[in-house]
Amino acid sequence: MPKYVIRTGTTRTLGVFTTSQGEVLRRGTRVIGRTERGLEVGEVLCEATDEVVAQMQDPRKGHVIRPLTADDQ
Repeated sequence: MPKYVIRTGTTRTLGVFTTSQGEVLRRGTRVIGRTERGLEVGEVLCEATDEVVAQMQDPRKGHVIRPLTADDQ
């Protein structure tokens, strides 16, 4: 299942997010994600490869619920 680096919230926190059904997401896709703070809007930055995750300091974990819809905005 792919993992993605996603920037969330007003503090622009970086986290490693999983998807529920292995969806393929592109850079710049805005999503609704579940974080430890609850549901937040995020933006996909890149796939979370081992090399990318190793460069992140204390990455948060989360789960992509769905792509952002017009109603969410």
